[in-house]
Parts: sequence; C-alpha cells; structure tokens
Amino acid sequence: MHTNIFVTIGLLLLTVTDVATGANSLCKKNEEVYFSCATNGGKIISLCGEVFDSDKDKFGNPIELDSPWLQYRFGSPGKIELSYPRQKKNSLERFKAQRIRAQGGDIRLDAIVFASAGIGYSVEHAVPDTQEIIEGVSVGDPRDFDIEALDKSRKKYPQSRIDCAEQADTKNFFDLVDDLAK
Repeated sequence: MHTNIFVTIGLLLLTVTDVATGANSLCKKNEEVYFSCATNGGKIISLCGEVFDSDKDKFGNPIELDSPWLQYRFGSPGKIELSYPRQKKNSLERFKAQRIRAQGGDIRLDAIVFASAGIGYSVEHAVPDTQEIIEGVSVGDPRDFDIEALDKSRKKYPQSRIDCAEQADTKNFFDLVDDLAK
C-alpha cells in the first residue's frame, strides 16, 4: 500500500517537473535551449538546437559540433506558428550575431538575427543604461538588423517588439552569440 502511494507521488512529481521544465520553451528534451521565454501574450519565443559539444576546449570555451544546427520557434506547445529554418542541415549559417557595447559597457545588446520571408528578426538580450534587462524579439526591415533578406523584398515591413514576460532562459545564449560573432 505504502509503495503504491510513493510510486504515485513520484510519478506526479515527475509529471509536474516535466511540465514545469518545458513550460516556457518550445525546445524538445534532447535539444539545447539557447534562449526561451514566455511573452505577455501567452506565446513562447525559443532558440533551440545543437551547436556545441558538452566538452570545453583547454581554455574553457565551448567546442562547436561537426553538424551544428539552430532553429527559431514562436508559438505555443503543440502549435508552433513560426519555425525557422524548416530544415536543420546548414541552418546555423542562416543566423548572425550582434554584440553592441556603448558608454563604456553600461549599455549592452546581445542578439541573434535572421530574415525569414523577407522580414528581419532579432532575438535580444539588452541591458540599457537603466540596468533593467529587456529580452524578447524585434521584427522589422532586415536592413534594420544589418542582414540581407535573400528570399523576398517588401514595400512595407512590420515594426514590432515582443517582450518576454519574465527573465528568459539565456544559459547558453551568450556562448552562441560569441560563436556566431566570430
């Protein structure tokens, strides 16, 4: 009897933990989360992939895998509205990094940028001079993000910013920015 209760409680805890772990991410369990957060509108912004080996080089830097991949996802679990790029092969080449430091480092921006369907996207972690962390995705003309839209050109571009409702999971984000900025 006691064994059944402990097994039931254990399964419930695993289920709650599993849901809580993936609640603010569209990344699968076997994928690395590079950036992920829930928005005020109830959607999720995620950068998922497999870019680095779990080992580090002799200087403590991440080692890039032989076939790295990265994918931007926006939507909700079970209903991803945008997944870019669709194919994982050579996907890392479609992303660029931006790292801006101003006023002696008091203002910082780290971003992963890309263009899809002629629209530019910038997944950002910014610390303005107020020192308040601002995270989310900006959408607009690819030229605003210093990237080229190879697939389409538009006369009008949406200008939008979707902020994270709370602090994003950026544990691996800065290594990714450093790697892509090389």
